[in-house]
Amino acid sequence: RDLLSGHWDLYTAFIVQSLNLARDNAYHAFIVPDALAREKYASTLREFLLSRKTFRSIMHFEGVNVFDEVSRHCIIYALRNQIPQTDNLTQVHIPLVDSGKVGQFGVISQSDWLNLEDYQIRLRLADEQVRELVTKINSPNSVRIGQFCYVMVGATTHSKEKGSFLKSDVLSHSPIGNAKRFFDGKNLSR
Repeated sequence: RDLLSGHWDLYTAFIVQSLNLARDNAYHAFIVPDALAREKYASTLREFLLSRKTFRSIMHFEGVNVFDEVSRHCIIYALRNQIPQTDNLTQVHIPLVDSGKVGQFGVISQSDWLNLEDYQIRLRLADEQVRELVTKINSPNSVRIGQFCYVMVGATTHSKEKGSFLKSDVLSHSPIGNAKRFFDGKNLSR
């Protein structure tokens, strides 16, 4: 299985090689960019890790720069070189910056991440309330905001090409023709 095909970041090669060298049931831990948990280029590696290794814990340094003069956020993961049990729970920790200690954010079944698009390791899902909310949002009874208006994040609502389309062709304050109702993002709260 080629875990280093296509686009990849250098740290992924270190992960793959260290796991190739690890004995069965050995423990392995690295501090890596948090991109490992979510970026598309790491999806094959994530699927391999989630289906073939047992994650014991992950610490997420969201919003905290671990290294001076390095602006990438990091995670520390610890796993065991063994096939995970179906009910394996992974502990997710966060640093308590003010005290210098570690706090437990929550726990999640490792298999839950295998069911996400591109096998994303969404660490916030370790919070039971977040999981419940996401379950409700994804239920068949849920109504998506996209049914009533366009949802665009940082999108340009007009063409730069002369004579192409204008903002009014796709957005309006009331649904007209192909246009859906427009809500300016600064008017919405989370």
